[in-house]
Amino acid sequence: MTVFSEKLDALMQTVEAVSHAELSALSQALRKGLLSPAIAVGSGGSAVAAAYLARCRLTVGGSPTSVQTPLEMVIESTSLASTQVWLFTANGENPDILAAFDAAVARGAASIQIVTSKPDSLLVAAAAGQPTAQVHIVPVRDPKDGFLATHSLVGAVTALLLAFDQATEFPVGDELPRAYGDAAREILNGPRREAMRELLAPFAGRSTLLVLEDPRLSSIGTLVETSLWECAVCAVQRTDFRNFAHGRHVWLHKRAHDTAIIALTGTETMEVWADIATQVPAICAVSSLDHGNCGRLQNALGILRGLTIVEALGSLSGIDPGKPGTGTFARPIYDAPSLSVVNARLHPSVRQKQAAVIRRDHPGNREEDLTTRFLGFTERLSSSAIAGVILDYDGTLVTYAGRFRPPRDELITELRRLLGLGLLLGIATGRGKSAGDDLRPLIPEEHHRDILIGYYNGAYLQPLSVDIKKQKPPVSPRIADVAKWIGDSPGLLFKQEFKNSGPQLTIDLEVVREPESFAREFMQAFGGAGDLRIVQSSHTFDICLASACKTAVVQALSKRSKSADAKFLCVGDSGGGPAMIISSSAHHWGSALTKCVIGSVHAGHCSEPK
Repeated sequence: MTVFSEKLDALMQTVEAVSHAELSALSQALRKGLLSPAIAVGSGGSAVAAAYLARCRLTVGGSPTSVQTPLEMVIESTSLASTQVWLFTANGENPDILAAFDAAVARGAASIQIVTSKPDSLLVAAAAGQPTAQVHIVPVRDPKDGFLATHSLVGAVTALLLAFDQATEFPVGDELPRAYGDAAREILNGPRREAMRELLAPFAGRSTLLVLEDPRLSSIGTLVETSLWECAVCAVQRTDFRNFAHGRHVWLHKRAHDTAIIALTGTETMEVWADIATQVPAICAVSSLDHGNCGRLQNALGILRGLTIVEALGSLSGIDPGKPGTGTFARPIYDAPSLSVVNARLHPSVRQKQAAVIRRDHPGNREEDLTTRFLGFTERLSSSAIAGVILDYDGTLVTYAGRFRPPRDELITELRRLLGLGLLLGIATGRGKSAGDDLRPLIPEEHHRDILIGYYNGAYLQPLSVDIKKQKPPVSPRIADVAKWIGDSPGLLFKQEFKNSGPQLTIDLEVVREPESFAREFMQAFGGAGDLRIVQSSHTFDICLASACKTAVVQALSKRSKSADAKFLCVGDSGGGPAMIISSSAHHWGSALTKCVIGSVHAGHCSEPK
């Protein structure tokens, strides 16, 4: 009796434990995230659970799901503000999954769902301090998986199967765990497992296994490939039937005698496999397993069957998949903290800048070390005497989602502190009167004249003490020309709704039919004169005079400063979408590379942001 076989003998106990577990929180998280894109993260056996989640979401009409390794999660820098992240891990202790969690937090994931079987792990402890994280503990009867994931994997898959049923509009109900339990018991009983060994007996001695699959069965293919590779039973190549037909068949022409094929079919792909099966050289060992509609239940049962395939091929090769034996280098490789080190270097500000650099992908930036630049920038911040702070409004003082509410209390408290220290304060915004209206009641009146606001992207400068509803900005004839052009071009907007404030015309993106086409047509109509500029933020198009610029606030505050060499800390927004970011000051010693913590600024000095 092998260690792996012992694990399989007890799997039904885990199936039954999960079938009686409370899964409403997991079901609610699944339901809540269906309309959002998702990323499912896992390594080894947990990658199978991640693939299974992706299949399940697809069967209920969920948004696309990307299956990733922890390295993929860490190394990318795009925002996850609208993405649900799922982390699958048996014990929540390995450094890679911990780094993936930190990366999901740093990238601003909308929610982080953790599925694990160990309630007292490092990952669960980390999640306790993160409001966007939720932990789902899956009961297992044998918490020690051995070399390959068995109980933790089956527990996660069973939980997802049953929780997804609860999340559907028309759940099967109690019939599902009964049917699944009966079928699982049949797959895992001794005679069926022995029958699997006999079925695969011709595979003995073959060094290469081709897993040809219906793409809807990728969770099963992932299990077979991962497990057999990890145990060194044989080399495994996975692909779908038609991709195999486009060139990979050459392997059979050269090495059919040393190759075996397992075909994982569904109702619709049996015929596709049949075209291939009739042409496979007779010397090649072949077996096929059908999975009907390839739905959630069939995938879950296929994963159980996949474990019996691993058991059978391990037995035929004389390898125990539960304890295959590893080299002395195995533990150092597994425990290597390198991914955590990489993640730590990727400060959220570096990720933001990295995403912008990649978006443009200029040849001159191919080898740019943004981390080194960030550290240099923060060092300059920590040693620079700061005369004032200039802040963007939307995305900086308020979030995009909260833009119709005033800034948070802690931000207002910090602004009051800076004013009390005598620092000059400027607001550079694409907004009009709403910026002043929101701030005026929150700042003590004695400081109203000390705050300079650059309304309409710097086109109209006034202290907070001035209500621009009463002291209105001058009207620009050129902005009026744009308003007329829009009115004469009904195909540009869904409805003729925009705001002409005088020096600026503002259009909500939601009324623009095609933003790229709008910007292009605007440039064709007005770009030649060079006197107008269009700025796209995360929620509007602002059209203003080319002479208007947010840096006008910096220049105006520089004239107020008593020092000829005054330096100003300019803080732009979070960089979401195509938003414009302040990136210069009167003395260009830095940029809005970082989302600086305002609280790190002291009178005449700026300490390193935390």
